[in-house]
Amino acid sequence: MKNTDINLEKKSLEEVLGGAWGTIGPNFVKLMDTLGKPYGMKHALATFSVTAALEAVLRGLEIGYGDEVLVSDWSLPSDSSVAVAVGATPVFCDVCETAPTLCVKSLQDNVTAKTKAVIIDYSAENPCDIKSISAYCREKKIYVILNLGGYFGVNKDGKKVTEYADAAVADMSEGTAFGVGYAGAAFTNDKEMFDSFFAFHNCGRPFGEGCTLSFGGIIGGDLRIDEWQASLLVARVGNVGKLSADEADSGADEKRFVVMHRQPLIKSEYYKTYTGSMREYKDKEFPNVKKFGLA
Repeated sequence: MKNTDINLEKKSLEEVLGGAWGTIGPNFVKLMDTLGKPYGMKHALATFSVTAALEAVLRGLEIGYGDEVLVSDWSLPSDSSVAVAVGATPVFCDVCETAPTLCVKSLQDNVTAKTKAVIIDYSAENPCDIKSISAYCREKKIYVILNLGGYFGVNKDGKKVTEYADAAVADMSEGTAFGVGYAGAAFTNDKEMFDSFFAFHNCGRPFGEGCTLSFGGIIGGDLRIDEWQASLLVARVGNVGKLSADEADSGADEKRFVVMHRQPLIKSEYYKTYTGSMREYKDKEFPNVKKFGLA
């Protein structure tokens, strides 16, 4: 980072320290207007982690008990664990025959009347057939949610990959291009969805409302970031355009992807007991996962 950038960030932090402390201050408000640009999304919401962002999205889409969320069996652990956290049941799909990414056919085979959303881990290195998935899910009225990890600026056939999704989440913690401690973000082009995401992340309060503790029946959690993090993000989002294409497409680490049906988290008695329909999965249900040596 250039010294001029460091000086600007230092000045911004000093202003935060000298002002009123809080989680939704002027830097946070400014950030909402700029954060979505690198991702090609109109509305952006910063949260204290990418996992928190995914929770705000699922709750904002009213996904919960009795619902099913499709995820790849070769995926980020947060995809299935957050589905469980909101009361939904993660349904695992196999990867493709040619790449370790979500298989369209397996997704279609696992869709039921209870399916409300599909969470896709999308990266520049391991892209899936997002166009086919998006078209199919929109026909079936299934939400498409992208978990971009540390990636941004990813394109598909000349369009931002996020244009094929209803919502997306991203990691902005240490190790990514943004690196502001522990932080994440949720994105959407739908204003009504954004308002719902915001209320869930802000203890049930809609944007601009400082006293009402509920919004349309929502009682949310405190998923907010600190104002000092927002001040750094405002400065660093402004430098995104200066990054090379390689830097823009970097961030996801294959080590973060895990074969979920082998994880103790999913196999534990707690999850099998409290979700009611969780079960252990056999290797034969995921032939392509085994084919790639991922299982």
